[in-house]
Amino acid sequence: MTKFELTSFYIPPNCLNEEEFPGHILWNGECSVIELTLEPNIEFMDVYNCKREVTNDGKIRLTNIGVSGYAGLKFKAKIGREIDINSTISCNFYDSAGQFIREESRVIHVFRPNIERITKPDNMQVIF
Repeated sequence: MTKFELTSFYIPPNCLNEEEFPGHILWNGECSVIELTLEPNIEFMDVYNCKREVTNDGKIRLTNIGVSGYAGLKFKAKIGREIDINSTISCNFYDSAGQFIREESRVIHVFRPNIERITKPDNMQVIF
């Protein structure tokens, strides 16, 4: 059995539509590959301390981990015309033999402000 302890898998709880948001994964022990599964409205932007590969089924594989125990992540949220949506980001962890260790998931609430003009003012002044 591979010794592995996930100490942190951070994805912010909320994000505005069309905004970039960070994430990170911290662990102790052996982990050679991390596989991310994203919903279509979450775009993977960048990774720090790893090499990324996109698989045929659209998953992102993080390999060649530079400093063991850390992966920095950057994403972008896109929800189109919807007001809000909950999106899941899942991680599968594998050891150097390719054996599955565990899975973790986080949910982020992506929203856009719903701004409506209720009444039009009769006058508007801008003073310089």
